[in-house]
Amino acid sequence: RDLHSFPTRRSSDLASRPIAKNKSNFHARCASWKIVVGNSTSDCTPFVFTKSMLQKFDERNRDLLVNINGALIHRNQAGVSPFDSAVQGGDAVWEGLRVYNGRIFKLHEHLARLRKSAEALSFEQIPPNESIIAEIKRTLLANQMRDGAHIRLTLSRGVKITSGMDPRLNQSGPTLIILAEFKAPVYAKNGLHLITSKFRRPPPEIDRK
Repeated sequence: RDLHSFPTRRSSDLASRPIAKNKSNFHARCASWKIVVGNSTSDCTPFVFTKSMLQKFDERNRDLLVNINGALIHRNQAGVSPFDSAVQGGDAVWEGLRVYNGRIFKLHEHLARLRKSAEALSFEQIPPNESIIAEIKRTLLANQMRDGAHIRLTLSRGVKITSGMDPRLNQSGPTLIILAEFKAPVYAKNGLHLITSKFRRPPPEIDRK
C-alpha cells in the first residue's frame, strides 16, 4: 500500500464516531484508539491520513498513449464502453508492473497471476501471454519508455450485450487495457511500518452475506 499511516481500528469504527464541536470533547470521545505514523503513535485527529500525497503528476505523462484492446489512444480520449464489465460492476483483474532498464520485472510471474485470477472468475477467451506481451512492448515503444515506468495491466470480462450482472451477457471476450506511465517508486527506502489486524478474514467457505 502507498499509505504510511494506518488506523488501528476499522474505518467503519471511526466513521461511526461523531465529530465533536470542540477539541477537548473530541479527544475524550476517541481516547480509546490511536493511529500509527512512522515509528510513533499519536492521539486521534479528524484527519487520520495526514501525510502529503506520495504520487505526483509527471509532465512526461501529459501525452501518453493508452492501449485499449490494441488501439493506442491519447490519454484524453481513452475510454471504455459503459457496457464494459469494469464499469458495470468492477468485474476485472489487474497487475502492476515496473520497467527497469528496458526490462519488465518478473513479467511472466505477473502474467501467470493475472491469468490465474481471470480463470478463477471464469473469464472466457483470455488472450495468450504472447499477445499480451506484444501489446505491452508496443505500448512502451509508442511512449518511448525504457526505465522508471509503471504499467497498470487490466483485464476486464469485456463488453456486455446489455447491462446486467449475468456473465453470460459477455459474448465478445475480455477488454485488455495497458496504461504505462513514467512513475518512480513511492515507498520509503528505509522500509514500511505494518500492523496485523486483530480481525480475522472469514475463510472462503463461509457465506459472507
